[in-house]
Amino acid sequence: MQYTETAQAILLLTCYFNRSEVKNVQPLTPVQYARLAGWLHHNKYTPACLLSDADKVLAQWQDPKPGAKKNEITIERLQQLLARGGSMAFALEHWAKQGVHAVTRSCANYPQKIREKLGENRPPVFFTIGNLELLNKPGIGFVGSRKIDADDESFTQNKAQLAVAQDFVVVSGGAKGVDQASMLSALEQGGESIGVLADSLLRTSASKAYRDGLRDNRLLLLSPFYPEAGFNKGNAMARNRYIYTLSEAVVVVKSGINEGGTWSGANENLKHNWCPLWVRNNDHPGNQELIKRGAHPMAEDFASFNSPQPELEQAPAIDDLFATPDTVETPAEAPSTATESTAETLDTTAPVTAATAPTGQPEKTVVRINPTEIFSQQTKGTYIETQAEVDAYLNALKDKLQAALDQHQRINIQ
Repeated sequence: MQYTETAQAILLLTCYFNRSEVKNVQPLTPVQYARLAGWLHHNKYTPACLLSDADKVLAQWQDPKPGAKKNEITIERLQQLLARGGSMAFALEHWAKQGVHAVTRSCANYPQKIREKLGENRPPVFFTIGNLELLNKPGIGFVGSRKIDADDESFTQNKAQLAVAQDFVVVSGGAKGVDQASMLSALEQGGESIGVLADSLLRTSASKAYRDGLRDNRLLLLSPFYPEAGFNKGNAMARNRYIYTLSEAVVVVKSGINEGGTWSGANENLKHNWCPLWVRNNDHPGNQELIKRGAHPMAEDFASFNSPQPELEQAPAIDDLFATPDTVETPAEAPSTATESTAETLDTTAPVTAATAPTGQPEKTVVRINPTEIFSQQTKGTYIETQAEVDAYLNALKDKLQAALDQHQRINIQ
């Protein structure tokens, strides 16, 4: 397989090529690569220019958002990444012998659904094994716990077989539990499946369970991570968004509450509205909480993925949580200008006295919320380094803000 110079540059900048590099080099994250790619485009360069005229291009480079030292894109870091041509050539040859094909964001066969839904936050590279044409077909995603009982497994198999019967590709994550139950059920029915893996792409492709699907071009395995990577909790959390962005709708079979990849991924989808979210309507606490947050309940006798999918209710943005709830009346005398009106809405520190409180409404109290304190409770280090930590922090902050609004309290951010 021949790769263009642009594809080679993207691979060099964003990928590991052997296990020893994991400790010695720091490839660019999707967000960091998007920053570099934007700068290259603005200055009328392409990634390929970093191979053909690196000295000239890098002499002009200065990270527009330097931030913390470990996250800064320095010239030295770029030079180190670009100097790995030999390692890349060896790795690509080795992987090609095992059926691995790298699809970079510059390639025409890059997943269009992910390109459209994630934009510049899309992964720079997907490593794939199997039938890439499946990316162009409509899919139904399945997610859920690794620990399931016979009832959970039966429900998963039933709905996966339903999706296959209605000409959908089954999309899941390849992990034990719900993921494997949905994918294997689809393949056993003669259907098609896409597995979005967080680790072990090479090892998974050699599994007896997936051999027939790959041989018959009914299966695609893909991963945005190093094909020989082992399990990493952060990667497992991060890959969930690709299941949602590849799917027409996603079924949550079983979710924990306030923890785990299924919970995190479902809430991220509720926030970004990537696709309709169906949740099995049983007594699992996590399932019921997701339904309360806007997911659509799926009954045991749900019978058609071809029916018009209900629109997913957009979760409120963090900024919206500062707005006065609709249930709270506004004072009768409005400010005279738009500027004054805005100032009134954002004045969260002034106490509300009985004289200024709306008639019939109780006097408001002030709740003080310290984002820094919440940050330290949700993260273990100085920086937020994984999507899971981002989600944990934002969800904790949102919960506190929403609780204050539900009690008609005024909010003071310290």
